[in-house]
Amino acid sequence: MLKGDLNGESATFETHTDYKGMGVGAQLGVQWLIVDRVCMDFFILGPEANSAKFYSTATDVASSIPWTEVDANEAAQDIKDVIKKIPIVGNKIDVNVDQNTKTVTTSYRGFVPGLRFGASIGFRL
Repeated sequence: MLKGDLNGESATFETHTDYKGMGVGAQLGVQWLIVDRVCMDFFILGPEANSAKFYSTATDVASSIPWTEVDANEAAQDIKDVIKKIPIVGNKIDVNVDQNTKTVTTSYRGFVPGLRFGASIGFRL
């Protein structure tokens, strides 16, 4: 649940998201063997390329009265203002508003770049 205001009125949104993706990547790193039984790995740099599908819905459940056109336009603009800040894909995300069901949907299908890094500790028995 997300809470906010829409055109000066309280709004509570029930949200659902779905993400599916597949990608490939490579990593460079270093590894140390400590005391012949413990291994430490550090992954310093790892570019990746993903193909992703993302879908979300947000439905205003605060009241059963349908949105006015002003409410629907404000909801769409508020969502667009937030998602346009997402690097690379922000301007490619589709936003749709259903005034009667008070629902905002977003969707994206396409390329998503990434950068991997991390660390791990392993034990040998």
